[in-house]
Amino acid sequence: MSKKKSETFTLIDGVFSLEDAREILMNLIHRKIQYHNIQNLSSLERRGGHDPVSQNRIKELEKTRRQILEMLEANSSDSDREVQVNSEINITFNE
Repeated sequence: MSKKKSETFTLIDGVFSLEDAREILMNLIHRKIQYHNIQNLSSLERRGGHDPVSQNRIKELEKTRRQILEMLEANSSDSDREVQVNSEINITFNE
């Protein structure tokens, strides 16, 4: 069997209520921020300094979180409104 060098997986694919979409997306972003906080803490303990990549990524994720919340809030006047959410992850092995 040959090894694949690249693959795409669907993580989220569905229609959700505004509240369910908010919960799914916020949980996903929260876990990513939590991961980078742990990476940053680990770097601080092991190397005596913060991880600049994780610190930058946390800022980007917090900005994305704010943008998503603003978007959902701007469309929340219709409580029965549904939201289509799709998310894929691409995994590629570098040579």
